Amino acid sequence: MNVQDSHQYCNQHIALIGYGVTGKACADYLLAKGANLAIFDKADLSKQLSENHQQASTHKLHEQSDLNAFDQVVVSPGVNLCQAFIQKFKATGKPVIGDIELFAVENTCPVIAVTGSNGKSTVVDMLSKAIAAAGFKVGLGGNFGRSALTLLDQGFDYIVLELSSFQLESTHSLQPKIACVLNVSPDHIDRHGSMQAYTDAKLSIYNKADHVIYNRDDEKTFPLKYTNQTQASFGLQQIHSESATAPSLFQNAEGIWINTNLLLSAAKIDNVNQHQLLNMQVVLACAMHLQLPLQTVVKSLSAYSGLAHRFERVLLEQGVEWINDSKATNPGACIAALESLVSKNKAIILIAGGDSKGADLSELTSFINQHVSLLILMGKDKHLFTHTGVDFKLANNISQCVEFAQTAAYDLKLSEERDVAVLLSPACASIDMFDNYQHRGNEFAQAVNVLAKEVVSP
Repeated sequence: MNVQDSHQYCNQHIALIGYGVTGKACADYLLAKGANLAIFDKADLSKQLSENHQQASTHKLHEQSDLNAFDQVVVSPGVNLCQAFIQKFKATGKPVIGDIELFAVENTCPVIAVTGSNGKSTVVDMLSKAIAAAGFKVGLGGNFGRSALTLLDQGFDYIVLELSSFQLESTHSLQPKIACVLNVSPDHIDRHGSMQAYTDAKLSIYNKADHVIYNRDDEKTFPLKYTNQTQASFGLQQIHSESATAPSLFQNAEGIWINTNLLLSAAKIDNVNQHQLLNMQVVLACAMHLQLPLQTVVKSLSAYSGLAHRFERVLLEQGVEWINDSKATNPGACIAALESLVSKNKAIILIAGGDSKGADLSELTSFINQHVSLLILMGKDKHLFTHTGVDFKLANNISQCVEFAQTAAYDLKLSEERDVAVLLSPACASIDMFDNYQHRGNEFAQAVNVLAKEVVSP
């Protein structure tokens, strides 16, 4: 890898925008490199500054913040680069970067980088577990709860990074051994300004990759401009490829295949669905390129139990299944969850709503119209779901959502003579009502379990 001199930050005057988890990791890194650091945040940091960051100056962040005196600006992923004060700084020609760029400048460990609108957390979690099962020391981070900067110099054999479009738009030097775009569907349009800008941010993950993996069923993931890398693909339909450098995986009811070879049998996996098999295809494609023992990888995938808040069963009682899919923060993720229930012939009560982030809901609206029996809506943009043609109820909080669903579920089970799923899959961000999607999912699970206890109490 062409690693740059990370000591370029020594004695530089650097503005750090945002002091959350990522911001604190950036502060640790930059101060250790000898930077003269100024931390900007909307919150008052006078009493919140970590003890090891006391040498940094702190400033209240506002729309008129003047950054022009600094040599460069480091932004947390949540900072919108379109804001006027950042655009004014960029006009000087000086760099605006994020924590992944800081990481990329110094990193020497092989990186597998994964992005996509949906499924990326599951894929990186699966992949890191498979690599570990194969006997390698693996670091996992990025958008997966741990800053990539904390993975530097830890003696890893591989580093797996989940990367968001926010992180990618401030990254230029990352050279992944493998880069993958799982899918691209409308999300964060309020931040990026257009679907094309969002797509371009996602595809930038391919820029300096050695090997790329893309989704044959989603043209937006195609690495059309990147012809120097070796490639692999995954998808639902079979295509024949004898190329050892461009394997094409596919799946059917029997499992995951490459050409005529069955790599993973669906019969070995409990409660598997189409989307989980697609995720597993990506892991297998990575494993093949890394030359991991496939038998070990298949065993790891077969034992994979899933992520919290991602299509997670909370309760199954009297033919009603309660599912926490709070991590579904965009329409594509919600559609994937609904498809899994439709394939099981379940009547569906969908709890949706929140902050839509400017996303196009038309495809989801059509899917709801065809497959959902009742909508229960909450949050800032709940009105966007009221034109689906499906009966709906408006709720003020998650407990009320659960109460409405409990009342409706048993009536629906009797009228449709089939099992019912109550699905929390909001298709929206949670920040209008909750701290994050985990908080939303936990509140849902708690409300369901409280209701279950009340039902069985004498």
